[in-house]
Amino acid sequence: MVSRIMIAAPMSGSGKTTVTCGLLAALKKRGRNPVSFKCGPDYIDPMFHRRMLGVSSDNLDPYFLGQSDICHLLAEDAKRAGSDFALIEGVMGLYDGLGGVSEEASSYQLAVWTKTPIILVVRAGGIGRSLISLLRGFMDDDREGLIRGCILNQVSPSFYPRLKTLIEEELKLPVCGYLAKDRQIEIGSRHLGLMTPDSLSDLELKLTKLAEMAKESLDLAAIEEIAGQAPLLNVGENRSGCGNDRSGRDRQSYSDDGGELDKQNRGDSGNGLKQQKYSDGRGGQDRQKPKSREYAGKFFGLRVALAKDRAFSFIYPQNQRVFEEMGAQIIPFSPLHDKRLPENIDGLILSGGYPELYLKQLEDNYGMRTDIRRAISGGLPSIAECGGFLYLQELVSDPDGKSYRMCGLLPGKAWKTNRLVRFGYVELLGKTESGFSGTEGIRGHEFHYYDTSENGSDMLATKPLSGRSWSCAFSGPDHWWGFPHLYYASCPGFAANFLYAADLYHKRRMAEERNDD
Repeated sequence: MVSRIMIAAPMSGSGKTTVTCGLLAALKKRGRNPVSFKCGPDYIDPMFHRRMLGVSSDNLDPYFLGQSDICHLLAEDAKRAGSDFALIEGVMGLYDGLGGVSEEASSYQLAVWTKTPIILVVRAGGIGRSLISLLRGFMDDDREGLIRGCILNQVSPSFYPRLKTLIEEELKLPVCGYLAKDRQIEIGSRHLGLMTPDSLSDLELKLTKLAEMAKESLDLAAIEEIAGQAPLLNVGENRSGCGNDRSGRDRQSYSDDGGELDKQNRGDSGNGLKQQKYSDGRGGQDRQKPKSREYAGKFFGLRVALAKDRAFSFIYPQNQRVFEEMGAQIIPFSPLHDKRLPENIDGLILSGGYPELYLKQLEDNYGMRTDIRRAISGGLPSIAECGGFLYLQELVSDPDGKSYRMCGLLPGKAWKTNRLVRFGYVELLGKTESGFSGTEGIRGHEFHYYDTSENGSDMLATKPLSGRSWSCAFSGPDHWWGFPHLYYASCPGFAANFLYAADLYHKRRMAEERNDD
């Protein structure tokens, strides 16, 4: 059994991340071994948890995965970390989901799916009895009765006892402590949200102070008691990933019945990738999406290089696991510091991140830029998402307008705008069968201030509520390059087709080496 709580809030800016980090640090000091999760697609909060707190952290996103897969991922991550206590940090306001107006993909939907008790963090500075009305409204909308407590943030220690008494007497809602306003524990914001851990030289001091405050002023015993109220997770062997997602489609488990295989337009029908049908909820073609476990071990021994350093740090742990479950070995490398790609690789992933903060270093690493251009031009299968996509451009400008040379695989240039260019969840459909996703849908999200002169047009990106769509990305038999961050587990066939291309490349590489001998 995994004890668990969700730290949620009425709105963004309430202090969820501050409370989460303080609580995780305090629990570790208390002798617990917590595992943490972030609701939604955000990379940065889990990065804080992993790097600075030493806590295993992952994303749980009801837009990317169905209910059974969410529960399975939560249980597996806790098991992998040897933990029996999970802390889930919510996103935005508790009931804010798709488009900010739907409950779907909200923190509350995740709490309902996983039957996780909720502790609300309320910013209590400058407010008194009105907190009763605020909390009562949230409790009235909690049809599952999951709100079990609250934490008051930025409240004065002298006023806290009176507020606690008032809330507990009138609402019968336990108040599980407070955090006082203190600039020493504030974590600055920039770019995509919080600063990356490596860019805050004083972060360790802040977190040490925060842990001390949390240990003193949060009621850890009450919080652990609430977490212990969570029932057993419903994790079955027949996982389907078929939660009540926005389209109402039932993504049933994939079964290879041994029938004739689709050829995937690659001139070979022996790849084992069967395209079955599912309902896309919009009256379109019916397909059923396979699950990643159906490809387990099919690509054993393939070596996939993954860009992973300060400039390229955005990679979902589950994305990496999808490849590893299929048998591939992930080889991390640094475009900032390494002079060449790892040896004997069969595929390349240029993940997202902050390359725009390191343009001079990336330009100066001529050897790496040249090696990547040569390898991809020679047919090395590649995926480049957002920051990695920028790295493939010929030129990228810094905020002052100075241009730097990148890999030059795309004949365009990229520049910083003064606004979010595209933002939020998208579903991406390939326009032809030649790309890794074929015409399957893969889910992802966009969040970037940069734009490029050439964004590609091989995929159709569609917003989940409005239905607004646009063309994007470069996709073909050996590459996928574009701004969206992809969640591979939402379409395991995408990862499998990438590894199939990597397998063809591996065989060709081995044949060439034998001929050279």
